[in-house]
Amino acid sequence: MLTMAVVIFLFKTNDMLKVRLEVELDNSQKMNVELGKKQQLLEHLSGIKDRFLVNISHEIRTPLNAILGTTTLLRTNELSVGLRDHVETIDEAGVNLKNIIDDILSFKILTKDEMGINPVKFNFGTTIAEICKTYKVKAETKNLVFDFRDLMDSSVVKHKGDVEKIVKSVGILLDNAVKYTDSGTVKVTLSIIASTPTTDTISLVVQDTGQGISKDLQEHIFQAFSQENETYSRDFGGIGMGLAVFEKVTSKLGGEVIFESTVAQGSKFGFILTLDKVDDTLLDTNKTNDITAGNEVLNVLVVEDERVNQFITSQLLAKVDRELNVTIAKNGKEGVEKVMNEDVDFIFMDLQMPIMNGYEATEIIRNLETVEKQNIPIIALTAHTQNSERIKCKEYGKNDFLSKPYTIEDLTNVIKAYAKK
Repeated sequence: MLTMAVVIFLFKTNDMLKVRLEVELDNSQKMNVELGKKQQLLEHLSGIKDRFLVNISHEIRTPLNAILGTTTLLRTNELSVGLRDHVETIDEAGVNLKNIIDDILSFKILTKDEMGINPVKFNFGTTIAEICKTYKVKAETKNLVFDFRDLMDSSVVKHKGDVEKIVKSVGILLDNAVKYTDSGTVKVTLSIIASTPTTDTISLVVQDTGQGISKDLQEHIFQAFSQENETYSRDFGGIGMGLAVFEKVTSKLGGEVIFESTVAQGSKFGFILTLDKVDDTLLDTNKTNDITAGNEVLNVLVVEDERVNQFITSQLLAKVDRELNVTIAKNGKEGVEKVMNEDVDFIFMDLQMPIMNGYEATEIIRNLETVEKQNIPIIALTAHTQNSERIKCKEYGKNDFLSKPYTIEDLTNVIKAYAKK
């Protein structure tokens, strides 16, 4: 009887365990379904956020191109001292807005790991010297001593790397150094610390006599939205993305970050980067420093739907040191028709346009029967900045990519690089 009772008890217990297990499994499945829905919702919201960041950047860059283009054109004229001060104020505000937009997009790049690498041949020392000229002026307005020392033999050795990202990184360091230094010196040192027949390991250091960063905050300095204290953002502006972007870019380029800081004595930021050497004869943009080497008039077609940007681009091109005959097409369809029926040597083309966009127009041009017309240089002029757009432009046959706002120097450089000599 006792044995029978035990057996019955065990059967009942087993049945109860089965029922409980089924309930638990059912609850677990429901939880998994709920988690799946929440995951889908998070991905959807993340996608909305990303699209918003890209769209807001695009919409702001388009009028910003007109603002900065106008200030550039005004500065090429004789202005009274008072009027020139007003123009400089507008230009400075426009550049600050551009930097904020860049930081907003950098947040997306940091969180999505979307940063691509676009290596080109360039002169490292000359490139850094050009950046330093801008920040030397800014430093001198604060009565700071700006000291640039190029210890590389930059006139002989050229390199291959992502010059756009290197310029971005150096700009962040110089901007911080000038911004956070009230008195003393900002010193930039460029040197080669190791060399092989095919590579150079380059050190770039920006040292200042600014406020410095306390020990307890140094480990957080490369995190997004990080500044030493909240008063910094009020006193100096910015959204605290700069050094996070710098660290991310340096890592992506395979470099090593340099960082030292002492409160009330200053900071030292920089990077160590290994780049491939390039034979000077292979540096295409160094074949001539004068884009007027081609004596013939260059027929330039600007394909742009925005009336203001049509005007700004035409006026900026008029400042390029080469004789240009500039015509306008209001959309891709009109641009293709002009290429087919007129003498066109060079094309600047927007991407987003009514009737026919820049991608479709480029694809049609690249498939024209006349080989000479197929090979016309086409440069994208766009408010987009993502690497995915740059890659897409290449896939559709565009030669290069300029993001709005662009400068006279930007236009000059691409004409110099791609125009028929």
